Amino acid sequence: MTLSTPETDRYGYDVDYLRGRIIGALGGMAAEQEVFGVITTGAESDLQTVTAIARQMVGRWGMSEKIGPVQVYPSDGDARQNGASEALLEAVDAEVRALVDDCYAEARRLLRENRDRHEAIVAALMEHETLDEADAYAAAGIERRPADPHLVGAPAGSPGHRDS
Repeated sequence: MTLSTPETDRYGYDVDYLRGRIIGALGGMAAEQEVFGVITTGAESDLQTVTAIARQMVGRWGMSEKIGPVQVYPSDGDARQNGASEALLEAVDAEVRALVDDCYAEARRLLRENRDRHEAIVAALMEHETLDEADAYAAAGIERRPADPHLVGAPAGSPGHRDS
C-alpha cells in the first residue's frame, strides 16, 4: 500500500506533477508485473484514480498537444450534449490511453532501475512490519530533503520559483 500526501498546499498542478501522481498510483500494479510477472485485481482503485487524472488532463485542462487547449469534458453533464463530436471523444480516449501507457512504462522502468532499493524496503518491512516515512527513506538509502515550497508557474527569479 502507498500513501501519497501533498508536500505543500497547491492551487494548480502542472503536467509533471500530475504525471508523477499517475506513475505513483501505477506503482503497485507495475511492481506486481515486475516482481511476480502477474497483474491482480488489487489495482482497481488505483486504476480509477489514474483514469480520472488522465481524463481531466486531456479532456478538461488542455494538457495534450494533440487535443489542444479545449475543454472536452464539462464539469457536469455529457460531453456530447455540449457539442463534442464522436471523433473528438475518440481522440481524447486515445490520448488518455497513450498517457496512461507511457506512465505505466515509466513506473516499470523506475522499478527495474531501483530494484535494490525496492528489495531493501521489503526486507525492512519484513523485519518491522510497518515503516514511517523516515524509516522507508532510510531503508532505501535515500536522504530525505524538505520540500522547496514554490508556486506553480511562478516567473523565474521570483520568490517561490523552482526550476523543474
